Amino acid sequence: MVTIAKIVTSIGLFAFCLRGIEFKELARLLVGANVPYLIAGAALVLFETVLGAYRFKLLFDPFARLKLTSHVYQYFAAGYFNLFLPSSIGGDALRVIWLAKAAVSPSTAFSLVVIERVMGVCSLVLLSVLAQCWFELPRTIELFVTLAVVLTVLSLLAVALAYRYWRPRPINIRWVNDAVATLGLVLRDPKRILVVFVASVLYQIITVGITYVVVLAFSLPVHWLAVFALVPLVWFATFLPISVGGLGVREASFIFLFATIGISQEAAMIMSIGTYAIFVWAGIVGGVWFTATQARPGKAP
Repeated sequence: MVTIAKIVTSIGLFAFCLRGIEFKELARLLVGANVPYLIAGAALVLFETVLGAYRFKLLFDPFARLKLTSHVYQYFAAGYFNLFLPSSIGGDALRVIWLAKAAVSPSTAFSLVVIERVMGVCSLVLLSVLAQCWFELPRTIELFVTLAVVLTVLSLLAVALAYRYWRPRPINIRWVNDAVATLGLVLRDPKRILVVFVASVLYQIITVGITYVVVLAFSLPVHWLAVFALVPLVWFATFLPISVGGLGVREASFIFLFATIGISQEAAMIMSIGTYAIFVWAGIVGGVWFTATQARPGKAP
């Protein structure tokens, strides 16, 4: 029933977004696409996926050594399943399972993936805040960003306090103790954390930059700073597990946020669909790789 509800939510939100669309204008924008830019976006998302895998390998290496190709495979395969699973991070659950089978306990794998995601969220918040330093947004959007900053800081403080409380007082819950131990080992190497965070920031720059490539490909009247200020908020919305692959939520977020700076629904929809199409391309690559690997038992990277 939950899955059906998410499918209905996705379809309903997407249909709602189409209500105010002028399809002639949408078609005009699509026909005028600059193909080289789209090819550049397709190449960029592949590089981004490899970078994400490398970032996670840096985080994972103190616990177990896996080849970079193993992490790259997991990232691409997870991207494939993200197309169908709830929210835009559903593939992370599969990565936890694969990591647990390969090298570490499920609780350690889960903790590391969560730490990676937390760094990603912090990176998105940082990009949005920095972009707003040079690009003026409506007061409502500024409040959204402020709320995102506050929630991020409070979450980090909660984790820090929980770690300080539980570390000297182990309790009879194994996954909690494992999570605390995992976080402790990560925190012992500040230089590694810094490198991982820098890689995370670069990863998110590329993620948001892919949308700007779409803006260039369709000659949309959107400033690059607006993209870097608003698109991180779109990705926050897609984290909510209320749709399938973020479908519907992503389009509604693009239309709502960019309407606040005077961008038409058609242009916002093009940004959303174009961005999604590029990530679908990476998902297809992951799906082909995953299928080929499953067809050859024992040959997984």
